[in-house]
Amino acid sequence: MSHQLTAVLNSNNLPTAADLNQEFERLGLPCSVTGDLSLGDDHGEFTALVSTLGVERSIHFENASFWFDEIPELRRLAAGRDRVVDFPLGSDMAESFLVSAICATLAARSSALIYYAPDDLYYSVAEIADEARSALRMIE
Repeated sequence: MSHQLTAVLNSNNLPTAADLNQEFERLGLPCSVTGDLSLGDDHGEFTALVSTLGVERSIHFENASFWFDEIPELRRLAAGRDRVVDFPLGSDMAESFLVSAICATLAARSSALIYYAPDDLYYSVAEIADEARSALRMIE
């Protein structure tokens, strides 16, 4: 099984890079994103930066609507959210920090449901932000 964080969003409320950057600041997460997020596309990538370290990564995403068929509980908890996006996680802790931080901002800004399939975990904003901070401590 691959490892990724899954964000379930409302397709009518997809954030911009500016929205996420504002939320990073509010949550105290030292990162930023640039470019067109295009989270409504089937797949894509954008650039994210760990601002305190000057470390930049390309963040990839893909449509993951198949999760609704594979995990009925996810569809139920989605409560009307209709856009499912997977953010793959590699072994790079900077990437893990950035993906976790992005998911925290999606949860905070767009009320996204954040899910980690390998452990069947659903994260609150505080929990996924804490995961991001733990990953950041490992790379500082």
